Amino acid sequence: MGFSITIALLLLAPPFVLAAFVSLTTSYWADKVHHRTPFIFGHSAIAIIGFALVAADVSTGVKLFGTFLAVGGSQPNIPAVLAFAQNNIIGTSKRSVASALQVGFGAIGGIAASTVYRDQDSPRYVPGYLSAFCIGAHL
Repeated sequence: MGFSITIALLLLAPPFVLAAFVSLTTSYWADKVHHRTPFIFGHSAIAIIGFALVAADVSTGVKLFGTFLAVGGSQPNIPAVLAFAQNNIIGTSKRSVASALQVGFGAIGGIAASTVYRDQDSPRYVPGYLSAFCIGAHL
């Protein structure tokens, strides 16, 4: 986004602080109402809007806001989806295999992301966002 290294590092933490807050509050409410699916869909919608803002040709402030939405929407989905599977799979061995598969495929997603966001696609990284959307839409 054109920030210096120092400013970029200072701007790195606030979206994750928001994500931690969103994760804790929505986890609490999901446990209270005994439904995780609406929260997962809500987080996903927020993340999609955030990633669209980051990929769009808009001002830096809007891209930074999109970063907050993208991180604040996608990070809380990790514990929500893990808990959803743990609550809905019967049997400890099946549950442990499902958890390992979820974490493993999440790690594979991180490996894929390191190869699709290339320097030559800077500053918008459209191929990276398109591949992330396509992979996410098919999972």
